[in-house]
Amino acid sequence: MNTRTIVALFFAASLFVSCQKDIEYPQGPIYEAGPQTFGWSTSEKNGLPFESSGFAIRPSGFSEEIFAVDFRTYTDWGALRETISVGGFEYRLGRYDVVENIDFNSIVNSKQVTASYGTLSDDGDVLEDFYTIDERGDNWATITAIDTIDGEGVISGEYNLHFQFNNSREKMNAANPDHIRFTDGVFEVRFWN
Repeated sequence: MNTRTIVALFFAASLFVSCQKDIEYPQGPIYEAGPQTFGWSTSEKNGLPFESSGFAIRPSGFSEEIFAVDFRTYTDWGALRETISVGGFEYRLGRYDVVENIDFNSIVNSKQVTASYGTLSDDGDVLEDFYTIDERGDNWATITAIDTIDGEGVISGEYNLHFQFNNSREKMNAANPDHIRFTDGVFEVRFWN
């Protein structure tokens, strides 16, 4: 290949890369953390400080060998507004890649970790908008500690999650962005029985 051909190929490749649309993460609603009785989480939600309550849970009807963590926010008058669920963890320390998979049975069988994000309205009992993992992002969760404090299991970790609106139905709240990311997340939770 001559020099002109190499330069032309390099130029064409750089144009192709620069034409790919970046994902936009506009700011959306930020709610209260609510009661942190069983734990807490902090992160950045689309660049804004985010704090939530949290807990760990053993999914009923499934193996005792896995667990999930949930993070929730509330209105200032106590109505549930957001829920992030990350599930399929084994009882071991380490980093887990988080994949898109909303079939919980296959998560249990394949030992994959997955996550979902949803918003709620009214008194916190009406599903508003639902999001799934956006696999274009760097999605992971790390379990950094599993301890027993005062006889209770305490799980600590970190996470980085990117979600996209699941457009299988019309968006209910226009204030909710199409893409939401939680970065630099940390948590400490106990099991909610």
